[in-house]
Amino acid sequence: AVPAEEWFWRLHVAMEGEAREIIHAIHNGIEAIRKDKMEEVTISLNQLSNGIRSLIACHPDPYPHSARAELVLWRRLKPFIAANASLKELSCFVYAGHSP
Repeated sequence: AVPAEEWFWRLHVAMEGEAREIIHAIHNGIEAIRKDKMEEVTISLNQLSNGIRSLIACHPDPYPHSARAELVLWRRLKPFIAANASLKELSCFVYAGHSP
């Protein structure tokens, strides 16, 4: 394999390993919503946040400025977390949490 293919393969293996926590948090969050247990929903959202941070940590930053990388990442995630939100609304979502 050429170096780019090898990097691509290793990246996806690492992402799959890190995604387990994210999937678990989503599943727990859905169950908590169904049972109307808001404290468990909050715990699940925090676990989801930590899982996403862990996943991001295994993804190399191809951009020289971290703010640019964050924008690109959020645009990739937007269809899954806020499909109908404007970029301004998405920015409020991003910076209301733990984003630096």
